[in-house]
Amino acid sequence: MSGDYVEFGSIATAQGPLDCRGTRLWAFWVEGDRDRISHLCDRVFEAPSKGAVKVRTISKWVLLSFGGIESIRPGGPYAGRGHVYERQVAFWVPLLLSGPRGRMLAFFQPYMWLDNPLSVATGREVYGYNKSWGWSTFPGERPRGLCEGDPGDSFTVDVYGFTRHDPETEGARERLLEVAPERNLDLMAGAEETAGEYVGISQWVAEAASGLDASELLELGEGEGDGDGEAGEDRALLGLHLPRRAVNQVFLKQFRAVGAGDGTCLQQITCAAAEPTRIEGIRRMPPHRIDVRSLDSHPLERELGVTSASAVRMPVTFEMDFTVDEGRVLWP
Repeated sequence: MSGDYVEFGSIATAQGPLDCRGTRLWAFWVEGDRDRISHLCDRVFEAPSKGAVKVRTISKWVLLSFGGIESIRPGGPYAGRGHVYERQVAFWVPLLLSGPRGRMLAFFQPYMWLDNPLSVATGREVYGYNKSWGWSTFPGERPRGLCEGDPGDSFTVDVYGFTRHDPETEGARERLLEVAPERNLDLMAGAEETAGEYVGISQWVAEAASGLDASELLELGEGEGDGDGEAGEDRALLGLHLPRRAVNQVFLKQFRAVGAGDGTCLQQITCAAAEPTRIEGIRRMPPHRIDVRSLDSHPLERELGVTSASAVRMPVTFEMDFTVDEGRVLWP
């Protein structure tokens, strides 16, 4: 049963669409484990929908982004009430999704950390983002808002969680991961020539498609014949959507039910399109490495296969403005 949203008490959420301006992003492709990523996506999308929604992972590589958004303005009656600043860190899993409302190339964010309570609640309750609380630092930037720490030359994420799942373990702020410049001189060889170089969005997308084990793109390039069938459709999806500006984000939006144990009172698979209105200065960065701490409450290795041994490729930084639409339900 549903009805009009009742607003009362302190402001907790706002409605879309969202106008996001003054964004600075740092992006890294991080090596994971494709089997583990596929298993996670099956649990999140196929199992709840009982197979009505199917997903196919594209690669073992996942995108890790760090960013700050100077101004997020909500839509509807909230448009004139003010704006918020948001720092966020997220893992993005590229996948192909098919369901009752068609097929699409999309990104799934199993992990996203923020330090803004309004953004956390709005993202989770309105869209279905799997947002949770986190403290982050970026090189050369003094933290704003509720984040504290020395920026140094590394990207860091602290989370609220548990080192081990045990009745005696108390939840606390814990360091989860750090991305830092590579110190290995062998890996740095030749990097000085390209670090700081500007690259176009089309070139960066093309390099991502060709450099992140393109042979793993669901064998899309290995189909036989003239492109008929599912493999041909998947190749067409990649060809149509990779160069496009809008990025589909897919979510499992769910809320626990009262008095029902593991049951839910709402479970939907939803989608929201993020469309850049400005992208400037995509610039290559020198090689980086990742250090991941094992926390039972944040199982990056078990779910994504991301560890301190994971390779990091194609780091870039850029500035952008973008909008997020009101979103839509894909299932049921």
